[in-house]
Amino acid sequence: MVTVSLLVVIGMLLSFAWYQMRVIDRLTNKLMAKDYREYKQLDKPVREEPEGPKHKPKSWADDVQYNEEPDELQ
Repeated sequence: MVTVSLLVVIGMLLSFAWYQMRVIDRLTNKLMAKDYREYKQLDKPVREEPEGPKHKPKSWADDVQYNEEPDELQ
């Protein structure tokens, strides 16, 4: 009986420590943010914009893609 109650107390202490570390992390982020807008942006997940399909070249002048690496050019 004592071991069960001891395990429950240890579990409660670990969960409290985890919750406290989360609160400290949030407060640190809020303190380190330059302003409130930057702080609110930390809460939002970062969305990655998918790349659209590349256009197909219609003439010999459109063959070169200038924003690609030289080894990827056609």
